[in-house]
Amino acid sequence: MPVAPTPFLRLSTSDGSAKDRFERWRSLHTSIAIEVAERGDALRFEGEMRAVTGAQGVIFGVSRYTANLCRFGEHKQDMLLISLTREGSIGLLRKGHTKELVKPADGLVLVRGDAGTCSVTEGHGHIYLSLPMELARQAVGGDPVRHDEALRRIGDAPLVPFLTAQLEQLETHLAALDGPAAETAIATATDLSLALLRSLGADRHPLASMADRSLFDAATLLIQQRHGDPELTATSIAAALGCSRTHLYGVFARLGHAVADHVRTIRMDNARRLLRGTILPVSVIAFRVGYDSDTAFSRAFRALHGESPRDYRLRFRCEET
Repeated sequence: MPVAPTPFLRLSTSDGSAKDRFERWRSLHTSIAIEVAERGDALRFEGEMRAVTGAQGVIFGVSRYTANLCRFGEHKQDMLLISLTREGSIGLLRKGHTKELVKPADGLVLVRGDAGTCSVTEGHGHIYLSLPMELARQAVGGDPVRHDEALRRIGDAPLVPFLTAQLEQLETHLAALDGPAAETAIATATDLSLALLRSLGADRHPLASMADRSLFDAATLLIQQRHGDPELTATSIAAALGCSRTHLYGVFARLGHAVADHVRTIRMDNARRLLRGTILPVSVIAFRVGYDSDTAFSRAFRALHGESPRDYRLRFRCEET
């Protein structure tokens, strides 16, 4: 019996007329703001893309395209991109920082999807795995790329060759796999990615002991379980874990975190999930994630995401349609 091909999202601008090829490309990238550098570039634009979604919201894709400007973070997408440049180059630019150029020789890199970064390219081709940021944070116990960074070069970490090979194999063979086999292949790449992120997290905090990481993991689990409690504080977390508040602060600091920020991050991760996946009123969601009023919740949400919970929900629903 023939194998049913994997349902790739496919696009080649060569299939359409020159006048609408760039708009067709932009229409499939609703979570990022894409423009051409010059007006005439839209008519000359060329792009090809294949992408498929696996479990947990992970997306594997291959794309090649000519000159454009792309603003990450424009629509507050909450993802981490693991990218392997295959041809050309891409320049990542943040306000106040010099442009960082990524070429094939750089190997795997991590790019924040919410970092307010502008990428500039004359031509770029890459393989990528897009992970929900919440999934990446859970693996690392925090952000794998700092908020003041857009890009993190992975270098020669031990798992890099394995993940690189897996992504290259996916590029070559995924279209020939049926749905279940494709999901398994993407899940393997996801597991390798999360293992790599965990190893990078350990390398990033060499002063932290195994005991520190164990306590941090226990605190994270406790916060996830009790994030709806408005009385959840460093004092109550420390008491539940059997340590002093000062010791808890020290452990978080050695791992590059603050207790209050970690609590807020977990609350907001759950708030976004409820805003996207339910029709619960904002006031109910505010209560569920530990705020005693929807006003306080909306203020905290806007401070972190630049838009109100209602606007976030509306935008997400518009992008889904």
